[in-house]
Amino acid sequence: MTERIIVHGRVQGVGFRAFTCGLGESLGMDGAVWNTRSGEVEILARHTSPDIFTEFESKLRYGPGHVKSIVRTPETETDLGPGFEIRETR
Repeated sequence: MTERIIVHGRVQGVGFRAFTCGLGESLGMDGAVWNTRSGEVEILARHTSPDIFTEFESKLRYGPGHVKSIVRTPETETDLGPGFEIRETR
């Protein structure tokens, strides 16, 4: 399963993308993370277990900066290689 995750709050310029990348890798996820022009961090992540997504979201809330909210939506995009990567701002 793949999800698109949007993280709102003060999450740019604080190391949040690197934190997300390390967290995703530690949970065995494939994915990508990038800053949006509107100030959020966007994540595209893939894993077979819904429980891993729940754990991922829970731990994202304690990352650097200040997370106000997280929105998760199912995604059909499969533009992901193995592992987690930081991408350029979209």
